[in-house]
Amino acid sequence: MPLVFASLCRGVAGRALTIRAYLLRSPVLRAVVGLVIGFVAAAITFLAVDRYGTHDTEADTVIVHDDLDHDGYCATVRENGRAIRVADDAAGWRCGGFVDGMWSPTELDFEGLCRWQYGETAVPQSNAPDDAFAMACVLPNA
Repeated sequence: MPLVFASLCRGVAGRALTIRAYLLRSPVLRAVVGLVIGFVAAAITFLAVDRYGTHDTEADTVIVHDDLDHDGYCATVRENGRAIRVADDAAGWRCGGFVDGMWSPTELDFEGLCRWQYGETAVPQSNAPDDAFAMACVLPNA
């Protein structure tokens, strides 16, 4: 019985030695193993920085307003102004109203709308350009 056990141990040790020798002789396999080790180390680093990062969360705080008053803004831009949609995307909004007695729609200025409704620091941001209602006003560092 001890002879069988000794031969099994020699076989396992021999296989481990064979894999190590093959690794040392094969530059391709050595490169692959090095890349795997590098990627694993990078992933661990990214996860640690993401979880325990040093960034200041207060400086990254933004307030998002998505309840835009299109009609109210258009009433300030045009006489009897109203917001109308001519397309189902963010660029499809128009401010329609009278100028010198004639109906004259113009493209809705989302920067002006955000500043009018939420203050001078508000900026427009669209989450999906294909959606007419995806535009929101963002107040950075509020």
